[in-house]
Amino acid sequence: MMALGGCDLVAFVATARPDEARTFYRDILGLRLIEDFRFALVFDANGTMLRIAKVDVVAPSTNAVLGWG
Repeated sequence: MMALGGCDLVAFVATARPDEARTFYRDILGLRLIEDFRFALVFDANGTMLRIAKVDVVAPSTNAVLGWG
């Protein structure tokens, strides 16, 4: 079994509005768009992969799902 401490973290969030999400994460937050797949947007968040799943409906979370320090 591989220990996760030596693995890179991948962060996941979802959007039902991928065009707006692409603009927000790329142009407003300044993240580099790596790939725009049919099912997800993939960004480089300072060395951490951020995958934004393209979904039909987003269930709002009552807590934080992403943060920067």
